[in-house]
Amino acid sequence: MQGSTRRGANARWWLGGAAVLLITVLVLSVGVVLGIRGEPRSPTDAGPAGSEDPTVASPTPPPALGTPYSRVDDVSLTLPEEVRAAHGTFFIEGGTSYVATFAVSTVKPPEEPGLGMYLGVTFSCAGEGGGVTEWIGGTENLLRGEPVTYRNQLLLTPEVDQVVSCSVRANAPYDDVAAAGATIELDIEWRVAEAGGQAVSSDPEKRLPMTVDRGSRAFAFTEQIELPAHRLQTVTMLSSLHLTTCTVVNGSREDGRTWCAQDDLDEKGSTFDVELRIDVLDANGDACAVLGTKTVTESLPLERHHQLLPLAAEFTVPAQLCGSTLRAAVVVDNRGPASLVVHASNSSLITQRR
Repeated sequence: MQGSTRRGANARWWLGGAAVLLITVLVLSVGVVLGIRGEPRSPTDAGPAGSEDPTVASPTPPPALGTPYSRVDDVSLTLPEEVRAAHGTFFIEGGTSYVATFAVSTVKPPEEPGLGMYLGVTFSCAGEGGGVTEWIGGTENLLRGEPVTYRNQLLLTPEVDQVVSCSVRANAPYDDVAAAGATIELDIEWRVAEAGGQAVSSDPEKRLPMTVDRGSRAFAFTEQIELPAHRLQTVTMLSSLHLTTCTVVNGSREDGRTWCAQDDLDEKGSTFDVELRIDVLDANGDACAVLGTKTVTESLPLERHHQLLPLAAEFTVPAQLCGSTLRAAVVVDNRGPASLVVHASNSSLITQRR
């Protein structure tokens, strides 16, 4: 009996030990599995390339700064000299319109040689790999002690995403003049920003160049705006006109011809008004109301001869109108005595609708 009892006890001990061992193995196995599932993998533990979760996108930063983007620069120029300055590079998106504006301010110090000096300014932008290419500028004769600011604008309308570089060139090339050796300081700034709403750049060659006789009034630009189904809030006009007064026969050339005839000449120069205006057109295309106007008066003397004249205005569009079309226009009213030439080159109009 004792041997039988001892064998029963041994059997129970063996079965109990086996059960404990089995439970321990199961607990350890579950712990390992849970540890593997809950512990983040290091990069070296990652699977084959391309096995990452396709729903998680890795953002790709643009190759350059976006807009709004601006540059400021200060340089000196000694006649005769050409300088390039205010270089900048930025990223723009295809299918979006951007307005680029520049301003170059300077003055010819009274102590510098010569009564006046010619200065041409060009603002140019070019996309990498043959992208958008646009330029605009202006010319004037700087008169001693009289501050001058060149302002103009252009519209960038890229079809695809691209990196664009812009800069300003200032040029005073003539060395056989009284102002040779004169030094001026140039304050340069330019800015590029999304147009907002719809923006259109008018083609200057539709009407320009043209000669506005003394006592005459003429449209330099017109742009029609069909009113959308939803209410239009504002219309903004940005314009610059490149003008010359007919004080000499050969002083106003463009497209291979002279725009001042002998009867147009007068050494007293031109006094004139430039008007930005918005008219409301009825179904027949006739003006039935004036939405708004802004007028500036200028005099262009023999010594200055040519000028870049900037203008800007914003007009509010009321809810009720007598027609469904607006006409934005830049109008020149020349009082003379000399005729006035409005050039296509460097003249611009950008109309923004919001």
